[in-house]
Amino acid sequence: MIDYSFKVSENLLSCQAKFLSEIDNPQLFFYTSSRGVTESNIIISNEMKAKMETYFEKELLIKKTDNLSSISIKLPVENISIPGVYYFIFQKMSWEGINIIEVISTSNEFTIVVDDQNVNDAFKIIKNLKNL
Repeated sequence: MIDYSFKVSENLLSCQAKFLSEIDNPQLFFYTSSRGVTESNIIISNEMKAKMETYFEKELLIKKTDNLSSISIKLPVENISIPGVYYFIFQKMSWEGINIIEVISTSNEFTIVVDDQNVNDAFKIIKNLKNL
């Protein structure tokens, strides 16, 4: 996977719309985006790199990070009323020296993005959380 950080511009959403319209089978690829006040991140599967760089060539790229992997975790609906759910998971990752590059979340699931070299260790940590 690749993580792109762009400066927010007037054309950025238009570029995203055109890019997404070109994806033939979205279930085959990883794509997520988030937007802050001044920057927008887009994380994609490696297979989408050429199209991505074509549609966003005129946008100001702040940072690009390659060689990433993701782990998605589905949480029970009750998680929104339990303090510290994310802290508990992130703390374990930190203790084991796993750097989390990005976190993408919805109400009942979240995805962490880590370096390819750390994905197996991160997965083991998450898997072992069930035993606590």
